[in-house]
Amino acid sequence: MNDSLRSVEPIAFARPRGAHRFDAFSLKLQRRLTLYRRSALEAWLMIESDPVVHSFCERPGLVRLDGQRCVADFWVRFADCEELVVLSDPVVMTDARH
Repeated sequence: MNDSLRSVEPIAFARPRGAHRFDAFSLKLQRRLTLYRRSALEAWLMIESDPVVHSFCERPGLVRLDGQRCVADFWVRFADCEELVVLSDPVVMTDARH
């Protein structure tokens, strides 16, 4: 597997109507991040505290699930693989949101 570092930036979108906003500082990324759902906050806590995770990005892009465009919640890089994480309550993108 390629050992070079990737530059993955979170996509920006308007906060979903009625959603809470959670601001946190990631020691792994050395930057501030913003999450809009409690489930994403809990997933971030697990990712941030897992010593086998080398790097990650919140909201790395869009994926298609059941014919709908949804925000991937996290991209996670381990020593030997990379994974996209989509939580069970995905944010569905409509034309008005982006």
